Amino acid sequence: MAQHAAPAPTWLSSANALAPVCGQQLRLLTACFLGTSPSKLTLPRQIARAWGLNSAAEDAVRESVILLADHPINQMTFTSRVVVSIGAGLGPSILAGLCTMSGRFDAGQTAEVELWWDDLAARRDINAAVAERLGLGSLPPGFNHPYYPGGDPRARRILQRAAELAPPPAVLKAIARVSDLRPTIDFALVALRRAIKAPREAASILLFLSRSIGIIAHVLEQRRSGRRMLPGSHFEPEQPGSAAP
Repeated sequence: MAQHAAPAPTWLSSANALAPVCGQQLRLLTACFLGTSPSKLTLPRQIARAWGLNSAAEDAVRESVILLADHPINQMTFTSRVVVSIGAGLGPSILAGLCTMSGRFDAGQTAEVELWWDDLAARRDINAAVAERLGLGSLPPGFNHPYYPGGDPRARRILQRAAELAPPPAVLKAIARVSDLRPTIDFALVALRRAIKAPREAASILLFLSRSIGIIAHVLEQRRSGRRMLPGSHFEPEQPGSAAP
């Protein structure tokens, strides 16, 4: 039986034609994450409808999408850039970047924050519970972003919006009393999710969808550059007498 090679991915040469295709990709991603049909409504409006949010909550979601859409290059956008630089299509390049977001150190902490928050909220003395956890010497999930030693400005703003919609969470107050830990966007998104009473998985969905916009921008930029990204490696020679792994 004759075998035919898979066709190489094609890219639209016209920017005017490419823009609608990118919009279509974002609509498909949004429908997948929200469990809805593809729609031409704005991303915040689709989210609000899917989660039954009022206008104030929708406005907070809209601002969060803007804050989270892009970021200095990290594992996620780097991965997408590598994939598109070797000639992959738009869809696979976006998906490659999104796959990294399941990792613990690339926006994968929202689920951990939810569990940790539940555990603290169930304690009789939340202040004592926080002090006990911090006394173990382990950093709780959702705090101290390595890029922002002085505090993540995105998280501060999202927490402000959450506080406008619901009383500040007791968990955050308890942490502030006994430490100088600074919330990341993972903690802030969980706080917003709880303030607007969105579904349990809403914090991670909001982050994934917001970042999809930034991924698309990075993919297009890398594609326009025409440069192929070639990872390299350097192997240290084994030292005499060293134990084999």
